Amino acid sequence: MQPRNRVSGFVLLSAILFSAAMSFAARGSQAPIRFQTYATYPAGGVNAEAAVGDLNHDGLPDIVTVAEDRNSISVLLARGQGRYSLPRYFPVGNRPVSLALGDFNGDGQLDVVTADYTDSTLSVLLGDGKGNFSSRTTYSVNFAELVRVADFNNDGILDLAVSTSPLTVLLGVGNGTFSPARNFDLGFSVTGFGIADVNADGNLDVVVAAGDFLAVLLGQGNGNFTAQQTVLPVFVQTLAIADFNQDGKLDVVFGDLGSSVMYFAAGQGDGTFALPVTALTGVNVLSMSVTDLDGDGRLDIVANGDYYYVLKGKGDGTFVLKATYDAGLEAQAPVLADLNQDGRTDVVVPLFTASGGIDILFGNGNGRFKAAPTFISESPTAIASGDFNGDGKVDVVTGNANDIGGTVGVLLGNGKAGLEPTGTSVKTPEPAAALATGDFNHDNRLDVVAINFLNGIYVLQGNGDGTLKQTAHYASQNLPFAVTTGDFNRDGNLDFATAGQSSDIETWLGVGDGTFQPFRVSGPVSTPEAIGAGDFNGDGVLDLITADFGDNTVALLLGDGQGNFAAPRLFPAGTQPAALAIGDFNRDGNLDVAVADVGGSSGISILLGDGKGGFGTPELYAAGQQPAVLLAADFNGDGVLDLATSSEEIAFSSQLPILVLAGRGDGTFQPAIAIPYGGVSGLLVSGDFDLDGRLDMAVANHDGSLVELLLNRTTAK
Repeated sequence: MQPRNRVSGFVLLSAILFSAAMSFAARGSQAPIRFQTYATYPAGGVNAEAAVGDLNHDGLPDIVTVAEDRNSISVLLARGQGRYSLPRYFPVGNRPVSLALGDFNGDGQLDVVTADYTDSTLSVLLGDGKGNFSSRTTYSVNFAELVRVADFNNDGILDLAVSTSPLTVLLGVGNGTFSPARNFDLGFSVTGFGIADVNADGNLDVVVAAGDFLAVLLGQGNGNFTAQQTVLPVFVQTLAIADFNQDGKLDVVFGDLGSSVMYFAAGQGDGTFALPVTALTGVNVLSMSVTDLDGDGRLDIVANGDYYYVLKGKGDGTFVLKATYDAGLEAQAPVLADLNQDGRTDVVVPLFTASGGIDILFGNGNGRFKAAPTFISESPTAIASGDFNGDGKVDVVTGNANDIGGTVGVLLGNGKAGLEPTGTSVKTPEPAAALATGDFNHDNRLDVVAINFLNGIYVLQGNGDGTLKQTAHYASQNLPFAVTTGDFNRDGNLDFATAGQSSDIETWLGVGDGTFQPFRVSGPVSTPEAIGAGDFNGDGVLDLITADFGDNTVALLLGDGQGNFAAPRLFPAGTQPAALAIGDFNRDGNLDVAVADVGGSSGISILLGDGKGGFGTPELYAAGQQPAVLLAADFNGDGVLDLATSSEEIAFSSQLPILVLAGRGDGTFQPAIAIPYGGVSGLLVSGDFDLDGRLDMAVANHDGSLVELLLNRTTAK
């Protein structure tokens, strides 16, 4: 019998993915690996808000944030092309939560004001036009939460408006100081406000969100206001003012806290608004910024809530969800500006995390951004890729956790970097620990094996349209959490093998109709965390290999071609190996293995195979904090396998990048490069999700209940 493919299993590339890489390789080689994602910059502690302006008169947009736990503002000066310098810090009051920029003393330089919540003060810092700021001058207010600037008395001097228990206004004097605070008590706490001339009388008004009320403070042009209220059947969290229905009158769009509904209230042009109607459902909005993102003359919204949303305006006050992005851990209110001066709107995302920082999403000019497209999936615990509906486009299948157990469902790829749920999923008693795909019943449709730690093994038959149905359930004795596939007895039927807590390896031989013979036991091995299959001794028979967490080894079990496996051979593999990937990393025709070590060494160990069932001494590569997921693929199209890793099993307090190590083709790898990623953990699979011939990555984020696509933007040389 002719030897079969020497590489097999979920941890390896499928034929469709390998062919995509080869088509890319034909166009060039040795290209630096790049993925479409946001840019990220340090900006000091917990960043609650950001503002953009030219602080040093170089014609470039600089960024200022409030670094809440540093009690300072953070200034990032632009370097051009969307790049920024390291931050400089200027002290303000305790726990600054909001800021605004403006020229308060008429010297042509931008100044800054912050709302310091703990101190119940405003801090005003005057700019010198070089990106520096003076010591602060303070003004007492009551628990300031939001500060904005505008000219309320038409004297050409900027004033301040602050959301406190009342709404507070401080009129500017013109020399950088402000008159005593004027309080406008509405009888309720202010949760947000917007400033605009809503009755077209030439005076700025204030529209206030306050619980069940939408209050309009009509400006009299002298810094005073008259109030009118509208009672709403919702709890208003945030609002935006603009002409959303293109009738020449300013309208209000607001979010209802907790209901995932946005509302539109049409402006009447006299400072009143029509009763609100539903503008969009399915998004929980905490803050909004408004602009025309795609140049169609209709106003769109960038909003943050559970994720970052692009809401395309229809021109009638309603919206459609165009795109979702995971912009970073604890992303705050979006700030819109053209940061790289390409004529397209970009987004500054302040991050409310201990590590601080900002993310930048660069715009494409079509209402989308150069960041990972994000798709909702209920708490994914396992992921695999393949074509489940036979349309030639890569889909994703995920195992998911929910309140009553788990599900397995498919997100169908559209070939344009989009994923759409089929609307149906298969219920399982608990979330899947791992998935494997293959045609187990010879009907030319992809099926799925879902491994459940306590409840055994579920065989899910593919219907050919992207949906699945359960056709078999098998009890397992090894408490499985890892799986690989292959034809272990060379009968033409696909089999699978599992590794689990009991240290035994179970092999399930396929009958060919989607059912399997009773399992056979091999091993034992010491606490296997991962399993893969390949021909490591060149005899044309698939072998098994495991990453053994307990004794810091990989265990190789040689196959006999009848579905049986020999006693394990052990090879050193770093400290606490938790994942593995198989491939020919030095192009000598022998299979090698890469192992992710989560223990003290915390890196990736490379073991080069000798083609006789042996491995050389492991070579360790730095790979961030405790890598627990490992993927081998040719990301730069040079015909050499690269590695990608993430810290899937550990929950960190700050987001961690995905790391990619480019292969050199001799079994060594370049230093890891970081791919910014919005989550704190991620399971990885590869596939050409936009059909451009380059391998992308799909990342399943259990903590964020989403799947993100990291699109490959490597340029062939």
